[in-house]
Amino acid sequence: MIISIDPKVDFAFKYLFGKERNIPLLISLLNAVLQPAPGAEIIELKLLNPTNDKESADDKLSIVDVKARDSVGRFFDVEMQIVGGQSFKKRLLHYWAALHHRQLGAGDKYTDARPTISVCFTDFEMFPQVAQYRLLFEFCNMEHRLVFGSDIQLYLLELPKFKLEADELANRLDMWLYYLCNAQELELKGELPVSMDTPEIRRAMEELKVLSQDDLERERYEARLRVLRDEKSHLHDAREEGRQEGRQEGRQEGRQEGRQEGQREELIQTVRFCQRILGIAQTPINELMKLSVDELKKQAEVLKASVEGSSS
Repeated sequence: MIISIDPKVDFAFKYLFGKERNIPLLISLLNAVLQPAPGAEIIELKLLNPTNDKESADDKLSIVDVKARDSVGRFFDVEMQIVGGQSFKKRLLHYWAALHHRQLGAGDKYTDARPTISVCFTDFEMFPQVAQYRLLFEFCNMEHRLVFGSDIQLYLLELPKFKLEADELANRLDMWLYYLCNAQELELKGELPVSMDTPEIRRAMEELKVLSQDDLERERYEARLRVLRDEKSHLHDAREEGRQEGRQEGRQEGRQEGRQEGQREELIQTVRFCQRILGIAQTPINELMKLSVDELKKQAEVLKASVEGSSS
């Protein structure tokens, strides 16, 4: 049976990693992203907004991130994002700030605050200028490469940059990224590649199968998928409209620039012609090209007045 559930859809992503019974999957995913030193791995997590069967359809469509706290007090905000947009970066920072702020209550000391770590998987490229698909952002001084502290951390995983094949996977992060990109194809083949045949991936595959066989959950997944498709379509239309407006503005600017350049050439010829008539040294063209159209106009008017005065 074909599951046809895409874990890149944020609803399916939270179903997979935001349930109490699937905390081991979330621990495995976070350790793969953070790549901690031996002995510093996450061993325990508490979900702060777990998915449960009593949530309404509206809740399912709006609450799409996973919030958790580990045994040493660090807070995590984990999400999958298919649709970008101009406000996406600011929203990520807002989510991080809101989760960090909720750590302290009245009377708590600032020293009690623990690091807040955002982990975001995107189905689009935010930084196409670099090839790395795992990017860590911290609060630091760029000039001297001084990290202010470890309390602000944002991990960005850009899925379109991940191009490895199943037989090229080198670590657990590669395994999870391959799964997120290819879960539907893996199910269609009916068996897992050797590099993917682990308890965590088998459990993840089983969870998606459970989702696909639950009529209500499948309906909620399809509803969320339609919303995301609409958002993608609107974003594409907006970008295309912007491109068309840009092309139109470019054509108008091009015509305007063309007229200005034509006027500039005509004025330069006028200036040099008048200078030749007056018997004075002609200004080099490269120097005249540095002048604005208004400056050329003034110089041409002065020279033409001199030519008219000498001929009267």
